[in-house]
Amino acid sequence: MQYHACSLAKRCRVTLIGYAGSPAVSGPNISEIRFAPPRGPRLLKLIVMMWRFARAFVRAGRADVALVQTPPAPVIFVAWLFAPVVCDWHNLGFTLSSRFRTCYYFLERLAAKLPQRHICVTAAMAGWLASQFGVVAFPAPDRPPDMFGRGDREELRKRLGLDDRPLLVSSTSWTPDEDFGMLAEALDLYGGRLLVIVTGKGELRSEFEALIRDRYSKIEVRTRWFDDPRDYASLLAAADLGLSLHSSTSGLDLPMKVVDMLGAGLPVLALEFPTIGELVHHGSNGLIFRDAKSLAEAMKTAFSQLPQLRKHAKFAERWDDMWDANVHPILLPYLEE
Repeated sequence: MQYHACSLAKRCRVTLIGYAGSPAVSGPNISEIRFAPPRGPRLLKLIVMMWRFARAFVRAGRADVALVQTPPAPVIFVAWLFAPVVCDWHNLGFTLSSRFRTCYYFLERLAAKLPQRHICVTAAMAGWLASQFGVVAFPAPDRPPDMFGRGDREELRKRLGLDDRPLLVSSTSWTPDEDFGMLAEALDLYGGRLLVIVTGKGELRSEFEALIRDRYSKIEVRTRWFDDPRDYASLLAAADLGLSLHSSTSGLDLPMKVVDMLGAGLPVLALEFPTIGELVHHGSNGLIFRDAKSLAEAMKTAFSQLPQLRKHAKFAERWDDMWDANVHPILLPYLEE
């Protein structure tokens, strides 16, 4: 959503509305309204969330269009009260719910009828939305911005304080849908000399740090957080391999981290799920694995084939190109009114 904000800010004023947390993008045409996530029982959290979003829309003032990323789908109902809505489908909220899955499905299906237009991250999701929710969504796949690219790996490693060991990099928000215990087991099987850096903040980070503490003799695992996204981009450009443990609840979304890694010229090892083939082509720009054992084998194979994999690890299309071609035409009619 922050990339959308940057693209829109070149053409109009933008207000970002969302939960408080890490710093968001800034610029002369970008303002933000942020608030703490609600706490308490599920129903209370839902009511408080919708109320806080409604107050934020009132504070923001008149809007020509509301670009809403979902999940969570209830925000669509709020946004619809204040402006024409364009929905950006990144996943299906009902697949994230366990106790109220059926109720959330019908809530999400109802919400899908409200936006004037829809975009989504994969062609597979566009097909699903058409067949299940009866809406036409235009694929607007994530693409890396220009800050992700190849660089002088030796120079970048010096600047980041890294040595010449093989370097595997991953990123995560440390949520249960990414099983980093699988990485710990794979490293047991790998056994070679290796530096692993996992970036991100989240509640399960300390659990993983305890799991891998003093576990390996030839492998060092570090956890990091970069406030400046340019430092993260430099880390990717300095690495040998990227790793994605993203397991899609819907089987229809794609991890942005893989887009950034490929944008930096980094081959990717990715956990298998239905749509990952839209990004990672096994044996070409990376390898796909299913469990800890196949991840360990993929690491060995990838490190032995790095020159070949690097040759195909790239993105010709960048975020601005994709946005201008796929998103701007959808938003333009509302911005011109």
